[in-house]
Amino acid sequence: MAHSMSVAGNQPAAVFEHGFSNTRFTIQNTPGGPMQTLERHGEAESMSIRYAIGSGEHAFGYLAQIGDHLFQSPVSYYSRRRQWDMAPGYEQDPAPDFSRPVTAECLACHSGGPRLVPETLNSYRAPPIVALGITCERCHGNTKDHVSNPVGKNILDTPVYWWDDACGAWSLLELLQVFAEDYILVGRIFQFWEGLSENQSDDLLTPIDTDGYQKSLEDLAQRCKGLELPTSLILVGASALLLKAGGFSYRQACTKMAQIRECLEAEISTRVFLFVPPNRAPYLVFYDTGPTGKKDQPVLGDELRHFSPVLAKFPSCGFDLEEAGCCFAAGRFTACVHHLSRLVEFGLVSLADFAGVEKRHQRNWNTALNHAHNNLRDKKAGFSSTVSQSRDETYFSEAIGLLRNFNTAWRNPSSHAPEIFLEQKARTLFSITLATMDHLSRQLKEVPMPIED
Repeated sequence: MAHSMSVAGNQPAAVFEHGFSNTRFTIQNTPGGPMQTLERHGEAESMSIRYAIGSGEHAFGYLAQIGDHLFQSPVSYYSRRRQWDMAPGYEQDPAPDFSRPVTAECLACHSGGPRLVPETLNSYRAPPIVALGITCERCHGNTKDHVSNPVGKNILDTPVYWWDDACGAWSLLELLQVFAEDYILVGRIFQFWEGLSENQSDDLLTPIDTDGYQKSLEDLAQRCKGLELPTSLILVGASALLLKAGGFSYRQACTKMAQIRECLEAEISTRVFLFVPPNRAPYLVFYDTGPTGKKDQPVLGDELRHFSPVLAKFPSCGFDLEEAGCCFAAGRFTACVHHLSRLVEFGLVSLADFAGVEKRHQRNWNTALNHAHNNLRDKKAGFSSTVSQSRDETYFSEAIGLLRNFNTAWRNPSSHAPEIFLEQKARTLFSITLATMDHLSRQLKEVPMPIED
């Protein structure tokens, strides 16, 4: 992780051909750093390489810096093959070049955090990133308190995906969810105005068409804002101001709309869309529009909805349930098992607290379960007044057994290499987690999680 990005150093010099585009690439090392040159149809373009992406275990990608803008190189070095070839996405590009913008989304996954200039596509402050490697701050936020007093209670557990220093953070779910309806509606707006493209006259828009054009710009602005397309948003806003100032002719209206479309398509082309197979989508949490107008009202997918009674008793489990669902939908099955293990820990602590286990032992699975078992046997702590009938004793014995099995079969293996969990096991664990927590929630409820020193 710490080697996910670096200042580009010397790379293997080479010359290779990209047959699909008839482009010849030359890689050289110069006193100023690596230089990449492409030649096609008698023309050549050279670019100095500023950064290398990746650790080199499998491959290196490359970034060029022009002023305060970053662009992707169309070639990569594949370390295991010891060979230069086209970078992913350029294999069938008929005219590869150095013009693909490097957005903040790209750098967010490969560095300690991008420092994007607000309202720009690929313009960055100096230096353009917080840190070359993925540091502690990249996932856990500000570590100042932990560095000055290194204890577990001041480590931020919530994953943080930095946009820049001031703009807050993404959640994993926001990276996964693509609001396809926004893209569809954008396309419909352009379809309408392309229908007027045959009327390329210099006559001013009629009042009705002016109102329609203004409404289209307002809709585009809303969609561009929601889809985080800042350059297109600026162009839409400028067109709205010009329309308000003096009106458009039909020719001007169609020209402006064509410019907006070209800009929007260029921005969208930099996006990476994550496809969630239909059989995994029910494990996601979706968000509906709430009273504030924001999509902030969680709606559990069909598979997660079974956990609703558990969440009523253990509300803090919601975070790990959502993260487990996201990981499962994204195919990160071992991470899914990890989050389900964290979820069940709330049940462990609840049982340990009821059984009178000291707080300092409540999050140690084996110790907590051993003490709970002993207290159940000796009718101590909560058991002394509660366990008066055989069915109560059976209930708590089953609870301890379920937690022991979960710890041995799932939690411990997921915490240590080289154990890897695949889809079927992760899917099975949702059922096991639900059965375990459903049993615990019948007589127990959430208690404050002890803070580990």
